[in-house]
Amino acid sequence: MPESLFDSGRALAVHIYDLSMNVTGGDPAAHASALLLIALIILINLVAQGFSDRWLHRRLAT
Repeated sequence: MPESLFDSGRALAVHIYDLSMNVTGGDPAAHASALLLIALIILINLVAQGFSDRWLHRRLAT
């Protein structure tokens, strides 16, 4: 477990792969991690779309 932002870590996709391939009985945890990854991607996309829509609205209003 990293102790600071500068410690090494691994991507969530690599964590999912490691759980599903190298850990016995790790499939439920891999599925939960995959669901979290999908939720994060959707959230980031919605936030980016909101910023884009706000910027475009302001740009067209002037």
